[in-house]
Amino acid sequence: MSDLAPFVAAQLRDKVVTDLLEENKRLRDQLNNAYQVRITSDNGNTLATAALTSGTWRSASVFWDVQCDKAEENYWPISVFLENMGVQIGELMYARSGLSEEESRYVYMDERSWDGDNRKEVQMVFLDNSPWGFSLIVRIDGWPRIHWSDIQHRSWSTRGSENQLDVFEVLKSEVVTSYPDAKVSIVEISFRMNDVLQMMFDNLGMPPLSQEELRKQKKKKKISGIIAQKLREAGNTDLGDAFFQKLHELEALLFVIGLEEPNEEMEHVLPKLIELQNNAAEMESEFAVIELVMEEYSISKDEFENRWNLFYGVTCADAADGA
Repeated sequence: MSDLAPFVAAQLRDKVVTDLLEENKRLRDQLNNAYQVRITSDNGNTLATAALTSGTWRSASVFWDVQCDKAEENYWPISVFLENMGVQIGELMYARSGLSEEESRYVYMDERSWDGDNRKEVQMVFLDNSPWGFSLIVRIDGWPRIHWSDIQHRSWSTRGSENQLDVFEVLKSEVVTSYPDAKVSIVEISFRMNDVLQMMFDNLGMPPLSQEELRKQKKKKKISGIIAQKLREAGNTDLGDAFFQKLHELEALLFVIGLEEPNEEMEHVLPKLIELQNNAAEMESEFAVIELVMEEYSISKDEFENRWNLFYGVTCADAADGA
Protein backbone atom coordinates (compact mmCIF):
# COMPACT_ATOMS: atom_id res chain seq x y z
CA MET A 1 0.00 0.00 0.00
CA SER A 2 1.25 3.50 -0.89
CA ASP A 3 2.33 5.76 1.95
CA LEU A 4 -0.06 8.35 0.43
CA ALA A 5 -3.12 6.15 0.84
CA PRO A 6 -4.03 7.29 4.38
CA PHE A 7 -3.55 10.91 3.36
CA VAL A 8 -5.76 10.51 0.24
CA ALA A 9 -8.44 8.71 2.27
CA ALA A 10 -8.44 11.48 4.87
CA GLN A 11 -8.75 14.11 2.16
CA LEU A 12 -11.68 12.29 0.56
CA ARG A 13 -13.35 11.83 3.94
CA ASP A 14 -12.92 15.53 4.75
CA LYS A 15 -14.41 16.49 1.38
CA VAL A 16 -17.44 14.25 1.94
CA VAL A 17 -17.98 15.79 5.39
CA THR A 18 -17.60 19.30 3.99
CA ASP A 19 -20.04 18.58 1.17
CA LEU A 20 -22.57 17.18 3.64
CA LEU A 21 -22.24 20.23 5.90
CA GLU A 22 -22.69 22.58 2.94
CA GLU A 23 -25.74 20.65 1.74
CA ASN A 24 -27.19 20.70 5.24
CA LYS A 25 -26.68 24.47 5.41
CA ARG A 26 -28.28 24.92 1.98
CA LEU A 27 -31.33 22.90 3.00
CA ARG A 28 -31.58 24.72 6.33
CA ASP A 29 -31.42 28.10 4.57
CA GLN A 30 -34.05 26.94 2.09
CA LEU A 31 -36.34 25.87 4.95
CA ASN A 32 -35.80 29.15 6.81
CA ASN A 33 -36.59 31.14 3.68
CA ALA A 34 -39.81 29.18 3.21
CA TYR A 35 -41.01 30.50 6.58
CA GLN A 36 -39.68 34.04 6.23
CA VAL A 37 -42.35 36.75 6.40
CA ARG A 38 -41.83 39.98 4.44
CA ILE A 39 -44.08 43.02 4.63
CA THR A 40 -43.60 45.26 1.60
CA SER A 41 -44.98 48.49 0.18
CA ASP A 42 -46.07 49.02 -3.42
CA ASN A 43 -42.89 50.92 -4.25
CA GLY A 44 -40.70 47.97 -3.25
CA ASN A 45 -39.72 48.94 0.29
CA THR A 46 -39.38 46.05 2.73
CA LEU A 47 -41.14 47.54 5.74
CA ALA A 48 -40.50 44.59 8.07
CA THR A 49 -39.37 40.97 8.18
CA ALA A 50 -40.13 38.16 10.63
CA ALA A 51 -39.58 34.43 11.09
CA LEU A 52 -42.95 32.65 11.01
CA THR A 53 -41.61 29.79 13.15
CA SER A 54 -40.69 32.15 16.02
CA GLY A 55 -44.30 33.04 16.84
CA THR A 56 -46.46 32.27 19.88
CA TRP A 57 -50.11 31.28 20.27
CA ARG A 58 -52.78 33.65 21.55
CA SER A 59 -56.50 33.39 22.30
CA ALA A 60 -56.88 29.63 22.81
CA SER A 61 -54.50 28.81 19.94
CA VAL A 62 -56.45 30.78 17.32
CA PHE A 63 -53.95 33.53 16.53
CA TRP A 64 -50.24 33.18 15.82
CA ASP A 65 -48.30 36.33 16.84
CA VAL A 66 -44.88 36.90 15.28
CA GLN A 67 -42.45 39.58 16.45
CA CYS A 68 -40.82 41.56 13.62
CA ASP A 69 -37.03 41.72 13.33
CA LYS A 70 -35.27 44.78 14.83
CA ALA A 71 -38.51 46.75 15.12
CA GLU A 72 -36.85 49.30 17.40
CA GLU A 73 -34.42 50.20 14.59
CA ASN A 74 -36.69 49.91 11.57
CA TYR A 75 -38.78 53.10 11.33
CA TRP A 76 -40.40 54.50 8.19
CA PRO A 77 -42.00 57.89 7.47
CA ILE A 78 -45.71 57.60 8.09
CA SER A 79 -46.48 58.63 4.50
CA VAL A 80 -44.52 55.60 3.22
CA PHE A 81 -46.26 53.24 5.61
CA LEU A 82 -49.74 54.31 4.48
CA GLU A 83 -49.14 52.95 0.98
CA ASN A 84 -50.62 49.63 -0.10
CA MET A 85 -48.92 46.65 1.53
CA GLY A 86 -48.25 43.04 0.70
CA VAL A 87 -47.46 40.15 3.05
CA GLN A 88 -45.30 37.38 1.65
CA ILE A 89 -44.49 34.04 3.31
CA GLY A 90 -41.51 32.47 1.60
CA GLU A 91 -42.16 32.70 -2.13
CA LEU A 92 -45.94 32.80 -1.69
CA MET A 93 -47.93 36.05 -1.61
CA TYR A 94 -50.17 35.64 1.44
CA ALA A 95 -52.25 38.81 1.07
CA ARG A 96 -52.28 42.29 -0.39
CA SER A 97 -54.09 45.13 1.32
CA GLY A 98 -55.51 48.04 -0.61
CA LEU A 99 -55.53 50.65 2.13
CA SER A 100 -57.75 52.89 0.02
CA GLU A 101 -60.67 50.47 0.33
CA GLU A 102 -62.53 50.88 3.61
CA GLU A 103 -63.97 47.39 3.63
CA SER A 104 -60.50 45.82 3.66
CA ARG A 105 -59.33 47.13 7.03
CA TYR A 106 -60.24 47.88 10.64
CA VAL A 107 -57.79 50.02 12.59
CA TYR A 108 -58.07 50.85 16.29
CA MET A 109 -55.99 52.07 19.19
CA ASP A 110 -54.25 49.07 20.68
CA GLU A 111 -54.58 48.16 24.35
CA ARG A 112 -50.85 48.24 25.06
CA SER A 113 -48.58 49.93 27.59
CA TRP A 114 -45.93 51.30 25.20
CA ASP A 115 -47.71 54.67 25.04
CA GLY A 116 -45.69 57.77 25.87
CA ASP A 117 -46.00 61.53 25.62
CA ASN A 118 -45.02 61.45 21.98
CA ARG A 119 -45.83 57.95 20.75
CA LYS A 120 -48.66 55.41 20.50
CA GLU A 121 -49.42 51.89 19.33
CA VAL A 122 -52.34 51.01 17.10
CA GLN A 123 -53.57 47.68 15.82
CA MET A 124 -54.47 47.29 12.18
CA VAL A 125 -56.68 44.40 11.13
CA PHE A 126 -56.72 43.84 7.39
CA LEU A 127 -59.55 41.78 5.93
CA ASP A 128 -58.21 41.52 2.42
CA ASN A 129 -60.30 40.76 -0.65
CA SER A 130 -58.47 37.43 -0.68
CA PRO A 131 -59.74 34.74 1.76
CA TRP A 132 -57.08 35.61 4.34
CA GLY A 133 -56.49 38.46 6.72
CA PHE A 134 -53.78 39.57 9.09
CA SER A 135 -53.20 42.21 11.73
CA LEU A 136 -50.26 44.43 12.61
CA ILE A 137 -49.14 46.07 15.81
CA VAL A 138 -47.69 49.41 14.73
CA ARG A 139 -45.73 51.96 16.75
CA ILE A 140 -46.06 55.60 15.77
CA ASP A 141 -43.31 57.87 17.08
CA GLY A 142 -43.79 61.62 16.88
CA TRP A 143 -47.54 61.55 17.59
CA PRO A 144 -48.23 63.74 20.69
CA ARG A 145 -50.38 62.45 23.54
CA ILE A 146 -52.56 65.58 23.40
CA HIS A 147 -53.85 64.30 20.05
CA TRP A 148 -53.76 60.51 20.35
CA SER A 149 -55.41 60.36 23.79
CA ASP A 150 -58.53 62.01 22.37
CA ILE A 151 -58.57 59.54 19.49
CA GLN A 152 -58.13 56.67 21.95
CA HIS A 153 -61.21 57.63 23.96
CA ARG A 154 -63.24 58.01 20.78
CA SER A 155 -62.04 54.58 19.65
CA TRP A 156 -62.95 52.97 23.00
CA SER A 157 -66.42 54.53 23.06
CA THR A 158 -67.33 53.23 19.60
CA ARG A 159 -65.56 49.83 19.69
CA GLY A 160 -67.78 47.06 18.39
CA SER A 161 -70.58 49.39 17.25
CA GLU A 162 -71.70 50.12 13.70
CA ASN A 163 -70.11 53.56 14.02
CA GLN A 164 -66.74 52.32 15.30
CA LEU A 165 -63.91 54.76 14.70
CA ASP A 166 -61.58 53.90 11.84
CA VAL A 167 -58.25 55.15 13.18
CA PHE A 168 -56.70 54.71 9.74
CA GLU A 169 -58.68 57.74 8.59
CA VAL A 170 -57.23 59.69 11.51
CA LEU A 171 -53.70 58.68 10.52
CA LYS A 172 -54.36 59.51 6.90
CA SER A 173 -56.22 62.81 7.30
CA GLU A 174 -54.85 64.26 10.55
CA VAL A 175 -51.55 62.74 11.64
CA VAL A 176 -49.83 62.93 8.25
CA THR A 177 -50.87 66.57 7.90
CA SER A 178 -50.25 67.77 11.46
CA TYR A 179 -47.21 65.61 12.26
CA PRO A 180 -45.44 64.92 8.94
CA ASP A 181 -42.23 63.90 10.76
CA ALA A 182 -43.97 61.03 12.55
CA LYS A 183 -42.40 57.64 11.91
CA VAL A 184 -43.80 54.14 12.00
CA SER A 185 -42.36 50.76 12.96
CA ILE A 186 -44.13 47.42 12.54
CA VAL A 187 -43.66 45.53 15.80
CA GLU A 188 -45.76 42.41 15.29
CA ILE A 189 -47.78 40.61 12.67
CA SER A 190 -50.56 38.18 13.60
CA PHE A 191 -52.17 35.46 11.54
CA ARG A 192 -55.04 33.12 12.07
CA MET A 193 -53.05 29.95 11.56
CA ASN A 194 -55.98 28.32 9.80
CA ASP A 195 -55.60 31.02 7.14
CA VAL A 196 -51.86 30.36 6.73
CA LEU A 197 -52.42 26.63 6.45
CA GLN A 198 -55.27 27.17 4.01
CA MET A 199 -53.08 29.36 1.81
CA MET A 200 -50.48 26.61 1.68
CA PHE A 201 -53.19 24.00 1.01
CA ASP A 202 -54.57 26.10 -1.84
CA ASN A 203 -51.16 26.36 -3.43
CA LEU A 204 -50.88 22.56 -3.15
CA GLY A 205 -54.36 22.08 -4.64
CA MET A 206 -55.93 20.96 -1.36
CA PRO A 207 -59.56 21.71 -0.35
CA PRO A 208 -60.51 25.14 1.15
CA LEU A 209 -61.81 25.89 4.62
CA SER A 210 -65.46 24.99 5.03
CA GLN A 211 -68.13 27.68 5.16
CA GLU A 212 -68.91 26.49 8.68
CA GLU A 213 -65.35 27.17 9.82
CA LEU A 214 -65.40 30.61 8.20
CA ARG A 215 -68.71 31.35 9.97
CA LYS A 216 -67.24 30.34 13.35
CA GLN A 217 -64.25 32.62 12.88
CA LYS A 218 -66.48 35.58 11.95
CA LYS A 219 -68.73 34.94 14.97
CA LYS A 220 -65.76 34.77 17.36
CA LYS A 221 -64.48 38.13 16.13
CA LYS A 222 -67.90 39.74 16.65
CA ILE A 223 -68.18 38.35 20.20
CA SER A 224 -64.72 39.70 21.06
CA GLY A 225 -65.77 43.14 19.84
CA ILE A 226 -68.92 43.14 21.98
CA ILE A 227 -66.97 42.09 25.09
CA ALA A 228 -64.31 44.77 24.54
CA GLN A 229 -67.00 47.44 24.21
CA LYS A 230 -68.79 46.29 27.39
CA LEU A 231 -65.53 46.20 29.36
CA ARG A 232 -64.79 49.81 28.42
CA GLU A 233 -68.37 50.87 29.19
CA ALA A 234 -67.91 49.30 32.63
CA GLY A 235 -64.89 51.54 33.22
CA ASN A 236 -62.12 49.03 32.53
CA THR A 237 -58.86 50.80 31.66
CA ASP A 238 -56.50 47.81 31.57
CA LEU A 239 -53.87 47.62 28.85
CA GLY A 240 -52.06 44.79 27.12
CA ASP A 241 -52.21 41.25 28.48
CA ALA A 242 -54.31 42.29 31.49
CA PHE A 243 -57.10 43.47 29.18
CA PHE A 244 -56.99 40.48 26.85
CA GLN A 245 -56.93 38.05 29.78
CA LYS A 246 -60.22 39.47 31.04
CA LEU A 247 -61.69 39.48 27.55
CA HIS A 248 -60.81 35.81 26.93
CA GLU A 249 -62.09 34.77 30.35
CA LEU A 250 -65.43 36.43 29.55
CA GLU A 251 -65.55 34.61 26.20
CA ALA A 252 -65.22 31.30 28.06
CA LEU A 253 -67.80 32.27 30.73
CA LEU A 254 -70.35 33.23 28.08
CA PHE A 255 -69.88 29.82 26.47
CA VAL A 256 -70.21 28.06 29.83
CA ILE A 257 -73.59 29.67 30.58
CA GLY A 258 -74.84 28.79 27.10
CA LEU A 259 -74.48 32.10 25.23
CA GLU A 260 -72.70 31.32 21.98
CA GLU A 261 -74.29 33.81 19.59
CA PRO A 262 -73.51 37.57 19.45
CA ASN A 263 -76.98 38.96 20.15
CA GLU A 264 -78.94 41.25 22.49
CA GLU A 265 -79.10 38.61 25.23
CA MET A 266 -75.31 38.42 25.27
CA GLU A 267 -75.06 42.20 25.52
CA HIS A 268 -77.61 42.15 28.36
CA VAL A 269 -75.77 39.45 30.35
CA LEU A 270 -72.23 40.77 29.93
CA PRO A 271 -72.46 43.62 32.50
CA LYS A 272 -73.38 41.05 35.18
CA LEU A 273 -70.50 38.76 34.19
CA ILE A 274 -68.11 41.72 34.28
CA GLU A 275 -69.43 42.61 37.74
CA LEU A 276 -68.78 39.04 38.93
CA GLN A 277 -65.32 39.14 37.36
CA ASN A 278 -64.51 42.38 39.19
CA ASN A 279 -65.84 40.98 42.49
CA ALA A 280 -63.72 37.86 42.05
CA ALA A 281 -60.60 40.01 41.64
CA GLU A 282 -61.12 41.21 45.22
CA MET A 283 -61.25 37.66 46.58
CA GLU A 284 -58.29 35.47 47.55
CA SER A 285 -59.33 32.29 45.74
CA GLU A 286 -57.98 31.91 42.19
CA PHE A 287 -61.24 30.09 41.36
CA ALA A 288 -63.45 32.88 42.73
CA VAL A 289 -64.94 33.88 39.38
CA ILE A 290 -65.86 30.25 38.68
CA GLU A 291 -67.55 29.89 42.06
CA LEU A 292 -69.48 33.15 41.62
CA VAL A 293 -70.69 32.22 38.13
CA MET A 294 -71.70 28.72 39.23
CA GLU A 295 -73.77 30.22 42.05
CA GLU A 296 -75.29 33.03 39.98
CA TYR A 297 -76.40 30.75 37.14
CA SER A 298 -77.00 27.54 39.14
CA ILE A 299 -74.41 25.50 37.26
CA SER A 300 -73.02 22.32 38.76
CA LYS A 301 -69.28 21.76 39.07
CA ASP A 302 -69.32 18.91 36.54
CA GLU A 303 -71.37 20.90 34.06
CA PHE A 304 -69.08 23.91 34.42
CA GLU A 305 -65.95 21.81 33.89
CA ASN A 306 -67.40 20.05 30.85
CA ARG A 307 -68.40 23.33 29.18
CA TRP A 308 -65.11 25.03 30.10
CA ASN A 309 -63.05 22.16 28.67
CA LEU A 310 -65.23 22.08 25.56
CA PHE A 311 -64.59 25.78 24.97
CA TYR A 312 -60.82 25.30 25.13
CA GLY A 313 -60.91 22.07 23.13
CA VAL A 314 -59.78 19.90 26.03
CA THR A 315 -60.96 16.28 26.04
CA CYS A 316 -61.86 14.40 29.20
CA ALA A 317 -58.65 12.39 28.84
CA ASP A 318 -56.58 15.56 28.51
CA ALA A 319 -58.23 17.04 31.60
CA ALA A 320 -57.51 13.88 33.59
CA ASP A 321 -53.86 13.89 32.49
CA GLY A 322 -53.49 17.51 33.59
CA ALA A 323 -55.06 16.91 36.99
